[in-house]
Amino acid sequence: MALSAPGCARTPRPDIVLIVIDTLRADHLGAYGYARAQTPRLDALAAAGTRFDAAYATCSWTLPSVASILTGRYPVEHGAQRLSSVLGDAQVTLAETLAAAGYQTFGISANTAVVNAESGLAQGFARFEVIEERGPQSGPDLVWMENGTYRVPPEATADVVTDAALAMVAARDASRPYFLYAHYFDPHSSYSPPLAYALKFGVAADDPMRGPAQRLAAISGKTPPALLETLKALYDAEIAFMDTEIGRLIDGLGLADTPRHTVVVVTADHGEEFADHGGIQHGRSLYQEMLHVPLFVAGGGFPAGRVVGTTVSSISIVPTLAELARAEAPPGLAGRSLVAELRGGAAPSTALFADLPAGAVHRSAVIDDAWKLVLDRGFRPILYDLVGDPGETRARNDGEAARAQALQRAIGEHNKAGYAARAAAPPGERVLDDHRRDRLRALGYVE
Repeated sequence: MALSAPGCARTPRPDIVLIVIDTLRADHLGAYGYARAQTPRLDALAAAGTRFDAAYATCSWTLPSVASILTGRYPVEHGAQRLSSVLGDAQVTLAETLAAAGYQTFGISANTAVVNAESGLAQGFARFEVIEERGPQSGPDLVWMENGTYRVPPEATADVVTDAALAMVAARDASRPYFLYAHYFDPHSSYSPPLAYALKFGVAADDPMRGPAQRLAAISGKTPPALLETLKALYDAEIAFMDTEIGRLIDGLGLADTPRHTVVVVTADHGEEFADHGGIQHGRSLYQEMLHVPLFVAGGGFPAGRVVGTTVSSISIVPTLAELARAEAPPGLAGRSLVAELRGGAAPSTALFADLPAGAVHRSAVIDDAWKLVLDRGFRPILYDLVGDPGETRARNDGEAARAQALQRAIGEHNKAGYAARAAAPPGERVLDDHRRDRLRALGYVE
């Protein structure tokens, strides 16, 4: 996987920064055409490298999706799909792959409930810090209520994540390359941006949606249009605040000009729904607002301003970064490296998959270029034309019966192969105590 020609001196292995933003749908960034976005730093980073316009997550909630980002394997294969799941030791993570190649490996997570060592996601990191402190720029504490009890989710805000990441990298051994994984949490509900950012998006200081009413509305499921608009404004404000703090991380690491010796990858674990298909938040469907995520890669000396429209999956991050690091990727990965696209070349779209277990029911989806087939809760196949109907409002089964049947067979083969691989390397299980279950419920997770 050498990046230099035979007989030439090899360039140093690049430092690698992987930024994963919790709950960020692609169409709420300026780089993806969102008119109301205030995301100049992320937009500039996307423009400085290669933007993938049709990138997809493997699931619509965090644990399965992040496990896929870090292993290069689909959820049906790695099996970390339940709140109590633990990524199995047999799974080789990106951090382990890079550590074996001589990298220092650092991880920062503000998702205390899911992205932590207890879930197995810290495998291969020399240092992995889960932080809970809310920063001086954070918004009001939002509470949730169950059986008359109020609790405060203490997830760290973007300013705290950036401070911790900068401190961790500052203490590194400068003679060796490093890999930094930074997991930002701000766009996740409840949406509580700093007041200055809320005001920028038209949310008044005394708006009840800035307090407990937001969580109670989410629990009730009552989302009239005015409430939805306020929630979206708060969501966008969270993204704008986080954009500022990610910009501070880029500046603090000396990456503003994305030098040749550093590769920066930005993506999200999944998106968010604002009644696009009748629900709010995430983790309950496999529609586009859940799966279409940002993905852009900057630095490494690759051409700037590239836009790639072919479909790609987050499982491609591992083989891509392994190739750039001249590391040996784990065998048998379904995802392909994207280095050809980063160099200015082209590659064909391939079928991509997503999985969402919901209790005893396993939902699945396959995306094959412009077509998407979803198996709903009753295993009923629904075919969508993503070009003619990007909002997934009309089933196309009647006019495309042969295509629907072929895609359904593809899902069956994908799941069969994944289950077989999982049987050979099963995930673990952990016991969720009352405190952990309370935290998960506060974030909207119910199992």
